[in-house]
Amino acid sequence: MPPTVEDLQAARKVIVRIVQAREDGKQYMPIVLALERVIAETRGLSNDLARILDEVV
Repeated sequence: MPPTVEDLQAARKVIVRIVQAREDGKQYMPIVLALERVIAETRGLSNDLARILDEVV
């Protein structure tokens, strides 16, 4: 089962805390950005799916 948006957001929060807390936190920025892209894509897919499922045919 793929992760939910909530799972992805929780993972993002953890990595953001790492970025903020560590001296070398900057190296983890690509992970934060990748998670943000996946969250945005997942939300977009959910909105499209909801729109299609609500459509009357």
